[in-house]
Amino acid sequence: MVDKYQRMINTFRIEMDRITKFFKRQQTCAPVPRNYPDTSGRIYWVRSLLYHLKHFIDHFEEEENLKQMPEYRKLVKQYNDTGVMLMRYEINVQEGWKNPRIRQIEDMISKPVLKSNVTGDLQVNFDQYFYNFLKENEKLCKLDIPLPSVNQFLITKKNWFYEFKAVFRFRSDA
Repeated sequence: MVDKYQRMINTFRIEMDRITKFFKRQQTCAPVPRNYPDTSGRIYWVRSLLYHLKHFIDHFEEEENLKQMPEYRKLVKQYNDTGVMLMRYEINVQEGWKNPRIRQIEDMISKPVLKSNVTGDLQVNFDQYFYNFLKENEKLCKLDIPLPSVNQFLITKKNWFYEFKAVFRFRSDA
C-alpha cells in the first residue's frame, strides 16, 4: 500500500506542476471560455484550474493512511502555495476590472437613443462597449463577484436594452 500511496502522491505532484507551468505560461493571455467576456472568462479559467486541484486533494483527505506520510504534508504545502498563486491572480483580475468606468457608461446612456446616419436613416445609438459591459456584468454576477450598485442596476435593465434595440431594428428593417 505504501507504494500505491507514493504513486498517488507523485501523480498529483506531477499534475500540480503541470497546472502551475500551464498557468504561468497562459496567464498573460488566458484561454477564455466560449461566450465569456475577457474578465469573467479569466476568472472562470483560474477557478477551473483550482477546482481541478481541489478534486485531487479532497480525494486524498479521505485516505487516513496517506495523511500519515511525510510526503503528503509537502504535497499539501505545495497545493496551498499553488492555490494562493491562483487566488492572487483572480483577485488581481477582479481589481483590474473594478474600475467601473462609470463616467464612460453615463456618457453612453446619456446620448440620444436614436441617431441619423449619413443617408438620413435612423439608427439605435448604443455603443458596442455598452453591450460588452452588460454581458461582462452578467457573467461576473453568475460567478458571485460583488458588483457596484450601478452595475447591478444595469443588469436588471439589461433585457430592456436588448428588447429596445431588437424592436427598433425590426421596425427600421421593415
